[in-house]
Amino acid sequence: MTLLQRCTLLWGSADLYDDDPHVRVVDNCVYLPYSHGNVWGLFSSDGKPVLEAIDFREGVHVPGDQRLPDEGRIDLAVTERSDTSYIYIGRINFHYGHFLVNTLPRFWNITKIKSPNTKILFHGPMSVEQIFSTPYVKTIFSMLGLRPEDFVKFAIPTKIKHVVVPKTSFEEQRAGFYTYKSLCSDIGRRILHNKDLSTRIDTLYYSKTRLKSAVGIIKNEAELEEYMREKGQ
Repeated sequence: MTLLQRCTLLWGSADLYDDDPHVRVVDNCVYLPYSHGNVWGLFSSDGKPVLEAIDFREGVHVPGDQRLPDEGRIDLAVTERSDTSYIYIGRINFHYGHFLVNTLPRFWNITKIKSPNTKILFHGPMSVEQIFSTPYVKTIFSMLGLRPEDFVKFAIPTKIKHVVVPKTSFEEQRAGFYTYKSLCSDIGRRILHNKDLSTRIDTLYYSKTRLKSAVGIIKNEAELEEYMREKGQ
């Protein structure tokens, strides 16, 4: 009986890049606070969305909880924030898979470009306290030397003098950068540094059989698990 079959279909594309993602510096931009299904995000001084700040899917689709202005610009009264520089890392998504696919890829160069006085600017419905109360998020951020006081978001439209926007290093259903692989490997090494591992683990298999719901599943995954147990894997 054949448990696995070769996949011959691909949703989107799977390009790999050796070079680093683009980093854009945006001056005098406008931050619109997160509002699910409405217009929110980072906009340049002419009112147009900062495209590097958007987590496109397949390179063209805007996230389902974000809408862009129809006229391509915004005209709002805003509060001025010119006292510091910011690094923008997009919406923090707390779904574990989307955290790895959409959120973490923007941190690929955070340890190189962040200074003690630089704040990390983000979007999302969660407070900073809620972010760091999520165990896996807290662990990953701590491995990057990040603390709650490093993060900030605004509740009202805000004009910001200087924002650094690292483009994502993993584009959903489109492309990945080797620098993201390096980031994840480095985080893994730091987590395991003080762990006493008596058994070498060469391969990990993440199963969805215990999930109550999932976007995609493997039809005979329970059978596959049993086969691996029988083989001592």
